[in-house]
Amino acid sequence: MALDDPFARGAQAKAMLLSMAGGAWTADEVAAHLQISREAVDERREAGTLLAVEVAEGFVYPQCQFTPTGVLEHLPEVLQAMDTESHWMKLQLLFTHTLRTSPERANAPPETILEAVERGRIDDALHAARTWGR
Repeated sequence: MALDDPFARGAQAKAMLLSMAGGAWTADEVAAHLQISREAVDERREAGTLLAVEVAEGFVYPQCQFTPTGVLEHLPEVLQAMDTESHWMKLQLLFTHTLRTSPERANAPPETILEAVERGRIDDALHAARTWGR
C-alpha cells in the first residue's frame, strides 16, 4: 500500500499511537498484571475504565495506562470524561496538550493529558478531556 492510501496512513497512525503508548497488552496479559479474571478485564473495558483499542486480532490495551502495580490513578475518570466513543481518539487525546496553565506552571513546557495524570494534575487533565474540540 502506498502512503497516499488512506488505509495505509490510518494503519501507520495507529501503529505510531501504540508505539507512543509503550506498546499494548492482550486482555490475558492485563488480567495477569492486575491479578483479575479475563472477564473482569472485559467488564472494565466495556465500562470505559480501561482503554482498549480494536486491532485485527481483537482488543489490545495500551501500556501507558498501567503502573507497575495496577492502573494509573485517576485515568479511568479522565477516560470517561472524554466526549467520544472512539477508543482510538481517546488514545490520541492522551497525547494532546492540556493547554491549561496554572500560575505555578506559567514557564513550564506544555504537558499532555497523560503527563498531567501521571503528575497528579487531575483537574488539568479532566478539564482538557472535557473540553477538547471546543
